Amino acid sequence: MRISRRLTITIVIGLIIVVAIGLFYFLNRNTDQVKYHYPVIVDQDNEPIIPQSKSHEFDTDAQEAVVILEEDQSKLYVENLHLYYSSDGGLTSKELYTWAEGYKAQAWINGEYILFGTQLIEADSAEEGHRGSWMTVRLTSVPIVSAEEQWQFGPQELLSISLVEQPNLFFIQFRNGGEYVSEMVYQSSTYTWRSINQGLHDTVALTRQDLSNKFQPFISEEIIDMGNDVKAYVFIDDIGSIVYTEQPFELVKRYVGYDMIDATLMGFVDGTELVLGHFRNEAGDELLSLLNDGSSSNLPVETRLFIGEWIALNYSTFALITDHQIEIVMYNNGYDLIDNEPQYKQFSTKGATLIGSEGSLARYEVEGETRYLSLYDLVHTHNADFQSLLTTPLTDYKIDSVDRFSKDVVYETQPILEMDSSVVNTNEEIPEELDRAIDAIYEEVDYSFVKTYRKIDDVWYVIVDDKFYQYNNGALVEIGILPITMKMRIGEGFEGYGVKDFLRMNGKWIFTDTEASRIIMVNDKLEIEQELAVHLPNHLSLQGDLLHVTSPTWKYTVDKDFNLNDKRAIEYESSTDKNWVEVEFFRPSQYVKDKESGLTWYFLHGYLYQYNKQKQQYRTFYMGNNINARGTEQIIPYGDEILVMLDTRLERFNREGQWLGVIDYPRTEPDGIYVSSPEGENSYILDQVEGVIYLVQGYRIIRIDLNTSIVSMVFQQNYSDIGSISRYGNTIYFILHSNYEDKFQPLRTLEEMEYSQYTELVQLDLNSHDAERFLISGYVDRLELSADRPDQSEQPTIQLFRYNE
Repeated sequence: MRISRRLTITIVIGLIIVVAIGLFYFLNRNTDQVKYHYPVIVDQDNEPIIPQSKSHEFDTDAQEAVVILEEDQSKLYVENLHLYYSSDGGLTSKELYTWAEGYKAQAWINGEYILFGTQLIEADSAEEGHRGSWMTVRLTSVPIVSAEEQWQFGPQELLSISLVEQPNLFFIQFRNGGEYVSEMVYQSSTYTWRSINQGLHDTVALTRQDLSNKFQPFISEEIIDMGNDVKAYVFIDDIGSIVYTEQPFELVKRYVGYDMIDATLMGFVDGTELVLGHFRNEAGDELLSLLNDGSSSNLPVETRLFIGEWIALNYSTFALITDHQIEIVMYNNGYDLIDNEPQYKQFSTKGATLIGSEGSLARYEVEGETRYLSLYDLVHTHNADFQSLLTTPLTDYKIDSVDRFSKDVVYETQPILEMDSSVVNTNEEIPEELDRAIDAIYEEVDYSFVKTYRKIDDVWYVIVDDKFYQYNNGALVEIGILPITMKMRIGEGFEGYGVKDFLRMNGKWIFTDTEASRIIMVNDKLEIEQELAVHLPNHLSLQGDLLHVTSPTWKYTVDKDFNLNDKRAIEYESSTDKNWVEVEFFRPSQYVKDKESGLTWYFLHGYLYQYNKQKQQYRTFYMGNNINARGTEQIIPYGDEILVMLDTRLERFNREGQWLGVIDYPRTEPDGIYVSSPEGENSYILDQVEGVIYLVQGYRIIRIDLNTSIVSMVFQQNYSDIGSISRYGNTIYFILHSNYEDKFQPLRTLEEMEYSQYTELVQLDLNSHDAERFLISGYVDRLELSADRPDQSEQPTIQLFRYNE
């Protein structure tokens, strides 16, 4: 059929136009990539394009365009390793991103943000490395692409995804190796990922089956507004709730089985703030939790904390200061729901006018004078009384900055008798295979087990702490757990103390239950049949049917029925065959030469040694050690006695070395020990005239009456740092840091009268045991007293020291 000339011309012109348009598109297509934006707050002035939430799976190397989003004139699509965006219906396109190679990928649309996940390693592959790569695109008039981040999960590990549009969040659950399920959230506005940790102290393993539809919308979303732009966003799902906050800082927590029903912003004395949440589960159980990035905080409910402007001293102690009283809510700790019911106390401030408060100090006017009250003092002082705890600024003192003296213990070099240096408690050389068998079970890292080996009738027996073993024919078999007392020495590590000796007698087992000051007879079921009180028994021996027991007191003879037959003094041994060695080990109070008796006393590795140089004789017996390794075992001459003072008891000897008695003063809870040991731990004052010792033991000062053997507490302030005690006249002086945590970050450069950190000087009257407190700005490290004030002889010169930073 013949085509007209006019039609031909029309077709040609049309083809020319099409070619021109194509050429125009090709020449004007913008292939420049958008600069990546690392986590920053994005420009809010760009107008957002907000599509509906949906998801797309695609291959990054798809040869035909895969449209991720198309709405009005906007189009986001993937083609041949490139991600393109067009704002004019496809006439022009901008390249946003390029993949290095082909991967399986998925995109999720949440408002103006699109989250892209790329599977770098297939889910069924054994290959090591990051399995997924993730980025976001924010669709505005000028699209913004986030930096790419690689994680241990990709789209194939994804179990579920939940989207929140305001604030814009992507909540993701994924399989994190095997059956373990983890959760993360992507915060779009800051381009940051955050792990979702559980807010309950007892964490629960999350379970989630693979779902055909990975979109899991939340059951409900709630906002708790605490004022001042502080909001808690609560998202409820089938597991429990997820709580998200942006202020006072960005944080997200998972509460399995619980829903947040209320929240308040809790200020702390150091100026920080945390959200305190009130949670409830379906059974009606309730708890409180302080939302933080660290350890989980769980507390039984105390609704008072949601009324008024409370302030937290720590995660377990809260105070409310009002005009006429101070209220305290205190828990045993800040994370346990069991046996941790809140204690509520009220303290009247009658007679004092509240001026204000800052941090842990409240300021009052009392009879025209400014007085201060430390909340730490009020909370932690034994039998606290408001009036007695009011402090006055210290005015009459000297203070200097000096170089810090070494915190390392300074040891003295002293001569001692050379003894067997073996620390293994055994009666024969231990076979290597037995040693290896024990070491395979008990690996010593921070804790040193107490091990006692005995070979009895050609069979090896071993006690490790309270576990009893038999080793025979290459096999180590546990016999059972012994009914004995274990004690532990706490320092840089932990060291156990238990049985010192054991043997077999008439078909029964005899053990020294050393730390309980007794010997016990048990049957083969390890049931106690007989026991006999013996002070610190440490050695057993048999002579026919008679049992000999050695202790620091006497050497006892016991018959087969556990009746005490005889006791006699522990014999001295000749030292003529012993060599003398110089040992740099002793602190000054651990080595004493008594001119009166001629005995040299020294304390070494838990044993007390008595040596008579003139007679060339010595003897030694087990004394034990301080529980707190920060303290010092001390030998103290007193009248016609020698006292051996440990941190839980005082052993008394006459000058000839014979044991006289013991005064016990067990440590109490809470206890200042190890890192929380007070600087003054084990410092003491001996009143030779009155026969009284004052001793710093943990968070308290005790009075030991040597005449009556009565021990009493004269000062106690828990969780404080008590300095070394000094005496002047009838008063004990010491510095006190009311919050013992101050010593980990001491502020020594504060100006006068600036009390953001402070020290107290405490004066303790020895008659009434009343304590008067004085306030000093900043952190003070040391106190010295001197009698160089003849015009005011009743008062010492107070010299304070701060260590140079």
